[in-house]
Amino acid sequence: MDKDTGTGFYVYNVHLDVFSQNSREKSVEMLARRIASRKTADPFIVVGDFNMGLDNPAMQYLQNMKSQTPYPRMVDAWQSVHPGTPAGGTRHGFRGGTSGPQIDHIPVGEGARTLQARIDRRHVNGRYPSDHFPIIAEILLAAPAKGLPPIAAGTNSQQALQN
Repeated sequence: MDKDTGTGFYVYNVHLDVFSQNSREKSVEMLARRIASRKTADPFIVVGDFNMGLDNPAMQYLQNMKSQTPYPRMVDAWQSVHPGTPAGGTRHGFRGGTSGPQIDHIPVGEGARTLQARIDRRHVNGRYPSDHFPIIAEILLAAPAKGLPPIAAGTNSQQALQN
């Protein structure tokens, strides 16, 4: 929280199952409930290894592409800055390749706007610090409008998830 303005934000970090689509779907449903029940209307960001592309039904659910969740639609940081441009593979197994899908993402919620996004593909003498390339984004956070009730007030997130 910014001590001068009182503005805060939420960050959710995930590492979803690499093998089970059912597990990914259940995980994003649980995450959606957590996002919907946050105590204030401060902006939120989700980061992590999603082990799925943006076209995956679980990812589309999390981003609220079909108005299935009780929070507004999220926008992928990479796509908001580079619309229609694939990022290239983000999982490379310590080999540095860029083929394959982007499975690491930074979806941002209402009140957060991506200014820059890039993929860090650096290595030292052919050695990589991870088996995934990190996505790095500069995100501008806006304070929620004054006088708004907490986000969870009057929200039935369980009912919204079942519809």
